[in-house]
Amino acid sequence: MSDKKARIKWTYEMIKAEALKYETKSDFEKGNPCAYSAALKRKIINDGIICAHMIGKYMTWTNDDLLKEALRFTSRVDFQKNSHPAYLAAYKRGIMDVVCKHMEFKHKTWTTESIRTEALKYSTRKEFAKGSSAYAVAVRRGMLNDGITCQHMKAQLMTWTIESIHAEALKYTSRSEFKTGNPGAFGSAKNRNILNDVCSHMIDKYIDWTTESIRTEALNYSTRIEFARGSKAYGVAVRRGLLNDGITCSHMTAKHINWTTESIRSEALKYPTRKDFERNNLNAYASAVRLNLLDDGITCSHMNHGMYGFNQNKSAILYYIKFNIPNELSLYKIGITNLSLKERIRGMQIKKGITATVLKELWLECGIEAKTLEKELHNEFKEYKYYGDSILDNGNTELFVNDILKLDNIIGQQ
Repeated sequence: MSDKKARIKWTYEMIKAEALKYETKSDFEKGNPCAYSAALKRKIINDGIICAHMIGKYMTWTNDDLLKEALRFTSRVDFQKNSHPAYLAAYKRGIMDVVCKHMEFKHKTWTTESIRTEALKYSTRKEFAKGSSAYAVAVRRGMLNDGITCQHMKAQLMTWTIESIHAEALKYTSRSEFKTGNPGAFGSAKNRNILNDVCSHMIDKYIDWTTESIRTEALNYSTRIEFARGSKAYGVAVRRGLLNDGITCSHMTAKHINWTTESIRSEALKYPTRKDFERNNLNAYASAVRLNLLDDGITCSHMNHGMYGFNQNKSAILYYIKFNIPNELSLYKIGITNLSLKERIRGMQIKKGITATVLKELWLECGIEAKTLEKELHNEFKEYKYYGDSILDNGNTELFVNDILKLDNIIGQQ
């Protein structure tokens, strides 16, 4: 982990003095990202004074300029690291795919046959996961255990019989423990539709909600909010589209509201935190998420930020973490936080047996810049997203199956 930098309140004179140490804006950004970020935030980077002595003057990028600049690099990561202004300009104009057409790691449309052909290059699933983007696609399509794609690999999954699944399930007192302790047996039970049977002894007995049982359960509640708070059937009803079918919630007093931007903002003013907003009016909160209003700077601007929430108006850390899962592949996470990394990792509530290693952290004075960088990285490497079982209580959507920033081996050699 890199040494933590002191949080400095950068004045104009301090920024000016710091900038004089560098010959180019790129060197300034790399040498002191905190001062550089402060200059960006105060909009003084191009005031004709701060960077007036630098070789690399401010440039208005044309599409042709961006294309020529991109040709200097063989990958998007190199492009972003070594020519960030051009990279951002191309990203904001939506021409990344055009200027990066020649680069490595181009997006590929994987077919069933091409995935199986690609898998033949690897002798284990771990090698397959690390070496090819086809692995993530195979996971999403359920091809890893189809008896064909990985059948030649050394590390074969155990063939679970009904008896062995029963015996394995008896080791656990809850479904969550079973899923975490042996995802293979849990998945096999689920695929064979015997999960309810093998988990009958467990504390958190699962209910297989049918349409009729959901409607019967809904009759116990007079409003949708009570239904959402009191029963897991609500979540199933949402996924199946039963809430507005004219039957399930027809007896409830609180009818469905067509939430507009104005009505969402008015409702949000009632709550001091986003968590309170979500708990007390799930419909309005969900509509705010769908309309991208939560971070618009208005809807939730009055709220206190939760312990693990992110405030884009505060300084932040952009981090890159490796998770080692016993007997499985490693996963990598790119995220942002206003907290210390120790506090953020504690808040993830990592599943038992999994260890976390911080490969990189970058402190930024402006949280919105951290958020922008995080979004760019997630979009760039979305084909390597992890879609398996949850390993964290929060933050699972930011996981990747490959070392996308290529820092793992570098750190390991130090």
